[in-house]
Amino acid sequence: MKATRLAIPEVVLLQPQVFGDERGFFYESFNQQRFEEAIGRSVQFVQDNHSCSARGVLRGLHYQVQQAQGKLVRVVAGEVFDVAVDLRATSPTFGQLVGTLLSAENKRQLWVPEGFAHGFLVLSDSAEFLYKTTDYYAPQYERCLLWNDAKVAIDWPLAQLDGIALQLSAKDQVGLPLASAETYARLTRSPIAIARVAPMSVQRLVVIVTFGLLGLAISAFAVWGTLAIVFTLAPDGLRLLLAGGFALCSLLVLAGLFSPRWRRRALLAYLLPLTALWLCWQSLQPSNQRDWQADVAVLPYASISGNQVRVHNIRNFSYRSEYDYQPAYYDQDYDLNQLQGVDLVSSYWMGPAIAHVFLSFAFADGKHLAVSIETRKENTESYSTLKGFFRQYELFYVVADERDVLKLRTNYRQDPPEQTYLYRLKGPIESGRQLFLEYMHSINALKQQPQFYNSLTTNCTTAIWMTMRDNPQSVPFSWKILASGYLPEYLYEQGLLHTDGLSFAELQRWALLNPRAQAIGDAEDFSHLIRTPASAH
Repeated sequence: MKATRLAIPEVVLLQPQVFGDERGFFYESFNQQRFEEAIGRSVQFVQDNHSCSARGVLRGLHYQVQQAQGKLVRVVAGEVFDVAVDLRATSPTFGQLVGTLLSAENKRQLWVPEGFAHGFLVLSDSAEFLYKTTDYYAPQYERCLLWNDAKVAIDWPLAQLDGIALQLSAKDQVGLPLASAETYARLTRSPIAIARVAPMSVQRLVVIVTFGLLGLAISAFAVWGTLAIVFTLAPDGLRLLLAGGFALCSLLVLAGLFSPRWRRRALLAYLLPLTALWLCWQSLQPSNQRDWQADVAVLPYASISGNQVRVHNIRNFSYRSEYDYQPAYYDQDYDLNQLQGVDLVSSYWMGPAIAHVFLSFAFADGKHLAVSIETRKENTESYSTLKGFFRQYELFYVVADERDVLKLRTNYRQDPPEQTYLYRLKGPIESGRQLFLEYMHSINALKQQPQFYNSLTTNCTTAIWMTMRDNPQSVPFSWKILASGYLPEYLYEQGLLHTDGLSFAELQRWALLNPRAQAIGDAEDFSHLIRTPASAH
């Protein structure tokens, strides 16, 4: 029997091994032991059901809110399209579905565990449907999920009915949509299923969990240590040799965990290379004294007196191309009492999920200061997200005239080209002042004590965390913050962007800077013009 876990892994498609010749066929339709091995748990079936339905009959989507039933279903005559919908409220696949064809010809079986709504559509002239259940039918607890709920969006193969009218029972016609349906807050196995599970001592469970966690820790150290040696800790000629040796050592220790005789010795022996690796790692220190690339060679810093801030070494390059430019810097005074707003810049070069994010501070006198958290690379280095985890780069704050960083990304970045967007953040202006000062304090700290860049903890998303922390409005955590390309959409959803009544798609089209920046060129009022619709230029 072949078992295949579907898009919802708890739902398992079973394909029996069929033996047949001109005389007919034979296959094992059910084997308790093999079935439990396939689904990874013990169950006991208490009821068998058999139904016959005509073409076009749709049954479901049924479930019981108490005495929840697991079902093992198959078709012995005809063909159906079988569907299971996850109604477990705490499940990561809640509201999602799996659908598959079951027929007498393909002889497949589908295991639908407790917590799912189930139904099928008959595609043949008639179909005989068999199923086993793990609990008894209880009509008082039976519920029905609406078969055509747009939220669930089941793609029923209605075209295969060839004009035959869809047939539903009266109760199935009035099924409830997902938004209104009763769901399972929490499911436990039935008493029967629990009784079939062999008891496990607390001591043995603790041992299993402990060594499981230890194995995960060793695996993590193996990956980290191997990559750290390759990227950072070994000279060129020895990198692969030392990295391979450490990886092999880690694998041997993992194997030793399964042997009570060698387990302790293996762990003690592993401490030696692990300690050596850690000491080498800790010996790495960031520096401000390296052969830097020209665009990050000069450190900015700030002189702060209350709300009066003088920023030194503001970058203002004149670009002929991305790598051909005339360096230039200036100092500028900023009165935080004149701060008018903070803008979010999001620049994309590798799809919608990944973007470089930074901020631009707007003042009443027309000044715009951009602050971008980036890597400080040496002349021989190129950027790699993976290397950014292994102390390859120092942390650097690009503090620049807005025209510098925006024109670089809209007009001159070609390998690959970048699409750059500008959004106006919404929030108390006092939060903007606090954020500006925090940036300046961080910049001054880096001048005194350099810090390594980290692709996870000290990257451009640091700006996001700082912004959220200083904004008193509570913003719940979301994966869209980590996938920084979706951050503007997320801020839109949270009401933290000025929208002017536009949908996000409309706002995004307006926010795209590339056409305007390329048309403006070297105009002195660059910052004003990029915030003006193209039709007004």
